[in-house]
Amino acid sequence: MIRIVCGADYYYDGRPARCLEDADLPIEIRSRRASRGAEVTQFDYDREMAIVGEVREGEKRRIIGIGRLIIEPDFKKGEFAVVVHDDHQGKGLGYKLTDMMIGVAQEKGLEKIYGIILTDNRAMLRICEELGFKTRDLGDGTTWVELTLR
Repeated sequence: MIRIVCGADYYYDGRPARCLEDADLPIEIRSRRASRGAEVTQFDYDREMAIVGEVREGEKRRIIGIGRLIIEPDFKKGEFAVVVHDDHQGKGLGYKLTDMMIGVAQEKGLEKIYGIILTDNRAMLRICEELGFKTRDLGDGTTWVELTLR
């Protein structure tokens, strides 16, 4: 199931959200996550959007992927990010979440969306290329991806 994130997700399953294990996340996200608290689930819906993919495991739900779009103050472009749990990669969720972020950006009237992807994340770079993003190696182990929407 894919759905929009809401404030209640901060206390996902009765405790502060830890939907993806630290081992699944790049080190820079791990270090920021601890200090950001509720910012992950409580935000300005005019400029920020997050969509999650989740599965049911018995009576519980488990978030297995997150797509996020943060629109710049000029409302012309926005930065997107997608993360999918290792156990669920290669099943189309990353593609679906990225495509949904494109749709949200189009609905908001943005001119462009962009992201920064680890260069060794070949699967995500392939998804972006399939969806029409232009790529540029930044030379520091990351690649800039950008899609012109209008």
